[in-house]
Amino acid sequence: MEAVLAASLSVFSEYAAKMSKSTARQAWANFLEQTVHCYIQCMLNSSSKIRAKSSEVALAKIREDYDKIALRFEECMTKRSMRSGIEVLDDLISFFESSPAFVSVACEKMRRTHGPSFKMATVKAILGLRTDLTKEDRALALKICEEILEEFKKNPQYD
Repeated sequence: MEAVLAASLSVFSEYAAKMSKSTARQAWANFLEQTVHCYIQCMLNSSSKIRAKSSEVALAKIREDYDKIALRFEECMTKRSMRSGIEVLDDLISFFESSPAFVSVACEKMRRTHGPSFKMATVKAILGLRTDLTKEDRALALKICEEILEEFKKNPQYD
């Protein structure tokens, strides 16, 4: 991952240097957002490999990659902008660490932060990676998240 980040940042830095300062800031924020989005997509696509190991291994990897992404982007943007851009990884870590009874907090935060694109399919994919949950715990967490997401559908003013 470090090699991909280094190569991508090198190419993007050349383009950003040609932009005005405000345009470059916006471009860096968008680039970070897309990088994190692709990272999460790759993680979800690797779910069978993650399940073969354990949730703890996946969580450790997310934390490690979080630090790598933060370190690389911190060189190109302000800490505040960078932290805002990788907040979704913090949310993902919270989702992994939440007990089934408290998954509601993580679910609601992710829905508020990420909008309607955070749906049951996403919840199911993330919970599918959690090898630490029993079948009953996973079912409880799914039910809780489904209720939360339904509440957002009923009350669009929360979006």
